[in-house]
Formats: sequence, structure tokens, C-alpha cells
Amino acid sequence: MKLISRAIDRFCTKHRRFGIPRLMRYIVFISVAVYIVALMDGTGSFLPLLSFQPGRILRGEIWRLVTWVFLPLDTSPFFVALMLYFYYFVGNSLEGEWGTPKFTFYYLFGVVLNIIYGFLAGSFISGSLWLTPSFLNLSLFFAFAALFPEHRIMLFFIIPIKVKWMALINACFFAYSVVSNLMVGLYAMAFLPIVAIFHFFVIC
Repeated sequence: MKLISRAIDRFCTKHRRFGIPRLMRYIVFISVAVYIVALMDGTGSFLPLLSFQPGRILRGEIWRLVTWVFLPLDTSPFFVALMLYFYYFVGNSLEGEWGTPKFTFYYLFGVVLNIIYGFLAGSFISGSLWLTPSFLNLSLFFAFAALFPEHRIMLFFIIPIKVKWMALINACFFAYSVVSNLMVGLYAMAFLPIVAIFHFFVIC
């Protein structure tokens, strides 16, 4: 893992123009647009058109390789706004600490891992995955917690809590997702959280 991490650092040092500056800003803006269109969609056909479906991708609907990243995190406007703002803050903080090349690499690495696993799940495990950006975005938070463990966040705008404790709560959520899906036989979904944070262990 350390060798891979060092190789990534060397690549990012040599290729300082690699990456998309303020990547999270674009992700958040597009996610907001998708959410607004979904709210206005009376037929309920818009979001399925963006979902990750290996069979349809192989038949030429290649936009699905990317559009699943922008699927809404929830149906509540307040919750969606809160989470997108939070991940915007986390993403910008990581980019400021790492630089644009490494942050872009980190995020895209996570996207690619999810896509590969989605295809494998569709080919070797019964059914296909409805990939969402939830676990992918939570992996950003793990990286943020590793860099700024003592940073305080106002939970529910009232309770001050250190990032390291929130990361521990997220880790429990990940573990619960794995165990609960294994218990009901949803093996494809059970391993998705592990895939979603694998790049965290490689890079961080």
C-alpha cells in the first residue's frame, strides 16, 4: 500500500497540471441540477435514466458510467442541501491540503473502483447494483478525518463534535451495512462499502 501511495505522490508531484481545479464545485452544481430536474419529473423516469446499469452501458448508454455520481443523496431538500454543502467543504479542504492533482486522482480512483465492481457484480453476482455516490462521498470524509482529526463540526448546528469521532460513527455505519447485507444474502451490496473505501487505504 505504501509503495502505491508513494508512486501516486510522485506522479502528482511531476504532473502538477493534472486534475480538475475545484472538482467538488462542479460535482455539487451538477448534483443540484439533477435533483431539481428529478423534483420536476412527474413520470419518475429521469433518475433511472442516469443510474448505473451494466447491461445498458454495454448497449451504448455510456453516459451511465458518469451520471450515477450525481444521483440525489436523499429526497429531502434540507438534507440534500446540508450534505452537498458538507461534502463541498470536505472536498475543498482536501484539495487545499493535497493539491488538485492528488485530490482529483483520489476521487476518480474511487469512481473507477465503483464502476469496476458494478460490472463484476452484474456479471458474476445475481443482479446489478444501483450505485449511488453515498459511500464514495463518505470516503472523502475518512480522508478529511485522517488529515484533520481534531477539527470540530457543529452536529445539527448545536453539538460540537470532533471529526475523528464522526469518522468512527461512519466506520460503524460501514460495518453495519456490510453485516446487515450479508445476513440477508445481498452479497453484492455487502461488499460495496469495502470497495468504496479501498482507495482511502491505498492513498491515505
